[in-house]
Amino acid sequence: MEPQLPRQPPRTFEEELAALAADLHRLRIARGKPSYRDLVTRAARSGSGIQLSPATQSEAFNGKRLVRADTLMGLVRILYAYDEYGHDGPVRHVAFTPDGSLLVSGGMDGVLRRWIVGRV
Repeated sequence: MEPQLPRQPPRTFEEELAALAADLHRLRIARGKPSYRDLVTRAARSGSGIQLSPATQSEAFNGKRLVRADTLMGLVRILYAYDEYGHDGPVRHVAFTPDGSLLVSGGMDGVLRRWIVGRV
């Protein structure tokens, strides 16, 4: 017989919405706290068709209203697109120099980044 986990009392809609907003807020902080305007720009450049207005983001981050599931997933995807390596969006190509001392990355943002291996 498997051990039973303690039952949590059901949460209200407002409590669930507040928990979702807190999770989104933590994700935004972890990704460098981009502005709403920056998220709108990044969503537009992603080519994914995601449309995020600042008002929609504000409502989602502040737990004011439940946004559509596709909008919520789009917001999460755009936040996860922030990387710590300097590209504004997905990295499409990487290559090492012949001697292996450098790594070059090219992103959908049209930027090439050069990295000294061992310090990446």
